[in-house]
Amino acid sequence: MQKLSKTSRIKELVLSPNVRVIVGYTNAVIYDFKNGKAYQISKTAGILLEKVFRGNEIQKREITLKNWMREKRDNRAKIVIKNLPRFIEQLKRAEILIPFRSIRKRKTGYSKMEMGFSIPNTPTFAILECTSRCNFHCPHCYLGEKSFNWELGLATIFRILTQLQRLKVQSVLLTGGEICLREDLGKIITFAHQLGLKVEMSTNGSLLYNNKRLMRLIERYVDKIQITLYGLSEETYRKFSPDRNIFKKVVTVIERFQQRRPEIVLVTFTLNPANYQDLPVFLQFVKERKLKYKIGRTLPIGLALTDKNLLLNSCYNSFVEEFERKCLRVFTPIFRNRGCPLDRVTVLSNGKVTICPLLRDTKFIFGDVNFSDIKVIWDKRMRPIFPLFCVDNLEICKDCEFKYLCGGGCPALWNALEPIKKDKSPPCVSQYLTARCYLKPLKI
Repeated sequence: MQKLSKTSRIKELVLSPNVRVIVGYTNAVIYDFKNGKAYQISKTAGILLEKVFRGNEIQKREITLKNWMREKRDNRAKIVIKNLPRFIEQLKRAEILIPFRSIRKRKTGYSKMEMGFSIPNTPTFAILECTSRCNFHCPHCYLGEKSFNWELGLATIFRILTQLQRLKVQSVLLTGGEICLREDLGKIITFAHQLGLKVEMSTNGSLLYNNKRLMRLIERYVDKIQITLYGLSEETYRKFSPDRNIFKKVVTVIERFQQRRPEIVLVTFTLNPANYQDLPVFLQFVKERKLKYKIGRTLPIGLALTDKNLLLNSCYNSFVEEFERKCLRVFTPIFRNRGCPLDRVTVLSNGKVTICPLLRDTKFIFGDVNFSDIKVIWDKRMRPIFPLFCVDNLEICKDCEFKYLCGGGCPALWNALEPIKKDKSPPCVSQYLTARCYLKPLKI
């Protein structure tokens, strides 16, 4: 049996108060919340840290490393035991293990780091889906295969905006469908601005080409306009819209805003099997024009969930995986205990209230603005259910070692992942879980 130095005894070393160890299905991760670092280690090494070096067990039972070593007889444990002195020195240098007496000197006592789960008193951001009508036919649309052409009345929108202002919401995002299909959009923007709300809008940009009056209004009153590019050629755009000149029109609109108010423009690109090959050209496009941009990937919801073949394209999946790996080479862990921001409220085009436009399932519908005030819906229906969004409370996430890197991912995926929650190694689709390849390793 490996001999241990005096300083390696459990009695003298404990986990730092800012460290949390999560032992999962296949590996373990050490989270250093103070320094913003995450370390991947073996599952056996994780058990050693979580059970043996945990401060409260030292105080209760005075377990020693030798006791633990005698209990472990499997091959993985033998590897850990063989490399134990070197591993402990690594942990000491990283200040993951610290002398127990140093905690007592500070008179702070030992307590395992908890992330906390704060619930906002009021929303700070609102999304208003003014219409479900759209002039595009995207194969991955999150609205799904049924298009009911729902639309909120102008009086209803004014009432909602007034309620949001009373709730002290800071910003409101006007979206659709395609928001520019509404002929009264100018009135909505003006009214929201007069209430003192920061106005944002999301559009495919195609209908602004011949509407200079609306463009001037946007330049005057809108704080951010998000324009989605669906490709970087007419050929790609034909997969999303029947208009043959649509690509040139959208590019012209982007360049007009860039010339007049470049600070309000955000260009987005959603990767899917119909356009992923245009991504290098998109990156060149935004960098040449010094535009702010955001890239996402198609989620298996809406039409993408109905058409099971859409996301099974092997070339597309390989491309996205490699792209995410490149992004994650400069990945800095952002520790989170939930994947969804809970400081927002969304009113859908049929009046239903949820958190995000992607959460259209009945279980995420908390009320209807046609029958209740948004404040009542927020206080009575939304806030009480928010703790269920914490990864520590999610059945599918609570035993995963990577849960604080992805925060559980998008809640819209929970239904898709539900069948594999009992699997010993669930194949999560969150891009943040790919970061396991780029966590700082501590080999043992």
